[in-house]
Amino acid sequence: EEAVNPSQVPAIFAPNEFAQLLTNEESQQTPHLQIHHLTTTIERAIEAYLQEQRNAGRRRKTLEWHETALGFLHQYLVKERHLTFLSQLTESEIRGWLTFLHTTSSVTGTPRRASTIATYGRSARAFCHWGARNGYLDRLPIARGILPRAGKKRIQVIEKNVFERLLRACRPERGIGMVGDRTA
Repeated sequence: EEAVNPSQVPAIFAPNEFAQLLTNEESQQTPHLQIHHLTTTIERAIEAYLQEQRNAGRRRKTLEWHETALGFLHQYLVKERHLTFLSQLTESEIRGWLTFLHTTSSVTGTPRRASTIATYGRSARAFCHWGARNGYLDRLPIARGILPRAGKKRIQVIEKNVFERLLRACRPERGIGMVGDRTA
C-alpha cells in the first residue's frame, strides 16, 4: 500500500491535532503506520477483522453473523453518519447505531428483537476491541453498559400427551429404518 500524505487526510482534526497525533512521544508506531491507521476506511477495517477471524478458524456461522452485524454497522456509519474512516468511530456513533437498529425494521419489515440487537452489539464490541488492539482506534468506543441486554427467552412447555404424540409420529414404521432389524 502506498503512503498517505497528511495533506490528503480529510479535515476531521483540528489544525494541530493531526500533527500532535503523529508526534505523540508515547506512541511507538512510525508516522507512516499512524497515518495508515488514521486513514483506514471502515470497510477495509471490517474486511481485515473478518480475515483475521477466518485465519483464527472461526466457525462459518460465526463469520456470517459478524459479516451481517458489521455490514449493518458499516451501512449506518457511511449512509446515515457520512463517516469514512474507522478512526472517526466514537461512543456516540455506536449509541446512534444501536438506537437506529431498535427504531428501524429488519429486512423482513418486522422490528428487531432485543436479543438480535444485543448480538449485533457484541459483534461490534469485538470489532472495536480488535480496532483498539491494532491501533486503528485510540480509545474503545463501546463503554460498559452501552449494549442492550437481551430479554430472557421463555421456554414453551408442552403437555405430556402432546409430547407422547410427537414421539409416536417420529417413530419409524416397524421394520423400516430400525438399526436392530438390519443384518450385516
